[in-house]
Amino acid sequence: MATYQEKWKKAKLLFKTTAKVKKPSAEVDSFFRKPAGLDKTLGKLDVADKKGINLKVEALKEFETAYKEFLVAKTSYLKVLEGAVAKVPDKVDKVAYQKGVKVLQTQLIALDTSLKTAIKMARSGHAGRKGMEVMADNLMDLVESSCNAAMAWVARVEANPTPEAFNGSIQKYARDITQNIGNINKLTQKGFVFQKAQPDNLFTILKAWGNDGRRVPDKAPREHVLREVNAFEQAVEGVKKWAA
Repeated sequence: MATYQEKWKKAKLLFKTTAKVKKPSAEVDSFFRKPAGLDKTLGKLDVADKKGINLKVEALKEFETAYKEFLVAKTSYLKVLEGAVAKVPDKVDKVAYQKGVKVLQTQLIALDTSLKTAIKMARSGHAGRKGMEVMADNLMDLVESSCNAAMAWVARVEANPTPEAFNGSIQKYARDITQNIGNINKLTQKGFVFQKAQPDNLFTILKAWGNDGRRVPDKAPREHVLREVNAFEQAVEGVKKWAA
């Protein structure tokens, strides 16, 4: 599994290859050149995570401290990206640039929810909750995290709409969501109570990609790939609205 820092580096690389420029960086009265500090804070999170935040209280505290630093850097850089969308550099393809910016934006949001969920689950465990109890306590956070990870992947495919990019990971991102929403009924049968009923219609739609082998042809044109990833995105948005 990729580390938090590796996920961010991958997003930055895709931005560069998509927009053909270096990633936007903050500077006084400008959008460029000053490091955002995200790599450093994500590196701290990876170090703490490797120490075992689910097993060691001190590792969790270290992780939480690094997460606070991440939030500051993330919030600052999202503002930079919002401005960057409207301030496309000269001689740069506007559409490609904006797609690249979206890759960075969605990856930051996905990282945030993933980190937040990791903290909540670790806290549940340290509070004495076990197995299914931890899952039930944090199920809606897990749904949100899997949806935001899927949206970050959608942005990456939109920036590089090839059959390989779509077919290579669609099963993972669809199944991550169906496993989480599919646990509503399973946990309810075990006596856990949720405020929302399982969204069976959305489960069935996503199951086509996650379990039933729905893919695009190996030589599908980019337009076909974009239509398919848009269909997946609509299903993910449906889950996000259900979970909100």
